[in-house]
Amino acid sequence: MKDRRRCFGKMQMEEKQHLLIRKGREVRIGPYEFEVLFYMLEHIGAVVSREEINEALPSRKRDGGRNVDSHIKNLRRRLDMHDVILSVRSVGYRIDEEKFYRKVTGKDF
Repeated sequence: MKDRRRCFGKMQMEEKQHLLIRKGREVRIGPYEFEVLFYMLEHIGAVVSREEINEALPSRKRDGGRNVDSHIKNLRRRLDMHDVILSVRSVGYRIDEEKFYRKVTGKDF
């Protein structure tokens, strides 16, 4: 049974329910943004390619070449993580572990 739950400071993700809770409140993000964020947090600090992220999405959402970029843009905006989710030119994306930790806990690394 697929039942993954991740807690990061004041942010909690429950995969089974596609639920993101931040500072005690539910944050509404789309199901594909949820999958992208979950996958990136499983690989926090590492550079993940667009292809790797794309593989984490359902097959029906893999058709667009730039769909991952759109999901990343939405995550940055909705979670106010413009400086946390970084672009790695010609490769993909990376979550800056230190900045992410500060963002979700309010403390230094």
